[in-house]
Amino acid sequence: MKIQFKLLLRRLLGMKLYEVFMATRKLGYIPHIRHPRSFNEKILHRKLYRWQKIPPELADKWAVREHVGKTIGSEYLNEVYGVFDCAEDIDFSKLPESFVLKVTHGSHMNIFVKNREEFDEGTVRKKCRRFLATRYGYLTNELYYDRIPPRIMAERCLSDQTLDEISDYKFYVFDGRVEYVQVDRNRHASHHTCRVYSRNWERMVYPFRQPSPPRDEKPALLEKMIQLAEKLAWGWDFVRIDLYSPNQESIIFGEITMTPAAGWQRFTDKAFDMEISHLWNMP
Repeated sequence: MKIQFKLLLRRLLGMKLYEVFMATRKLGYIPHIRHPRSFNEKILHRKLYRWQKIPPELADKWAVREHVGKTIGSEYLNEVYGVFDCAEDIDFSKLPESFVLKVTHGSHMNIFVKNREEFDEGTVRKKCRRFLATRYGYLTNELYYDRIPPRIMAERCLSDQTLDEISDYKFYVFDGRVEYVQVDRNRHASHHTCRVYSRNWERMVYPFRQPSPPRDEKPALLEKMIQLAEKLAWGWDFVRIDLYSPNQESIIFGEITMTPAAGWQRFTDKAFDMEISHLWNMP
């Protein structure tokens, strides 16, 4: 669905009707948002009725680094080459050969540069301007994002080979305990795959809608990643912590996600949507 059409719908329907429309379209069922039952419905409830309680600095890709450094240590932070208020401020000549550009005030707005000598600078600046002008929180009803100053971050690319080699480990933490681990590969390519495991690395039978290939080997640093995720999630009834483990030799913080996929991520089996909901003791 085009962004312009989403903006029009959002203005015409208002926040709550827009949410019902989008969630029904994405999930395949009409959600009960005020009195949630499923996991996704609880995310929708948090978005609409509890978003003011979410500190914007936890969702801010730049500001969250201070919290992470104090909680688990700065050694788990990725290297940042610069933070920019506008696209014209980016001096590409000072960036390394490969890097990633991402916004601080939303998700799914990233630019991966494999070779600085070969990319189109004008196209990248134009895309950055569009990203900075996007009210991501308004489009997804994750309004805490709209309290974050829009900026562009230039980060180290975690893979020195292909950009899709690094697995993205997403830890679902309920009341301070990791219960599930979602493993995404090739997220920024057409062959995106996803698998879901228990904290003991038992593969779950209810994956998301993305293809789920054969079982992964248990990560060498899984126990350490679980410890870090639980520290970062302490004090929340539910939060998702995203981590990377390049070459299975180190751990790099990704992000803290308060409303995963905006509550619009459909499961292949609705039973899992209900099963995981029972772990979330929403007050």
